[in-house]
Amino acid sequence: MPDLNQAGASTLGLDHLEQDRLAKGQRSLLMLSVGGVFLDGYDITIISLGLLQLKGQFHMN
Repeated sequence: MPDLNQAGASTLGLDHLEQDRLAKGQRSLLMLSVGGVFLDGYDITIISLGLLQLKGQFHMN
C-alpha cells in the first residue's frame, strides 16, 4: 500500500525532491529552459515591432 501524506495523496517516495537542493546539472537545465522561453518571447516581440515599422515604410495595408 502506498505511503499517504496528511492530505491523503500518495508521496511515492518523492520527498527528497522537495527537500534537497538542485544539483549543478539540474540548475543548468533549469536556466536553459527558462532562458529559451524568455528568448522566444523576446524574438517574437522584436519581430512584431519590426513588422510595424516595415508596414509604414512599404505602405502596406
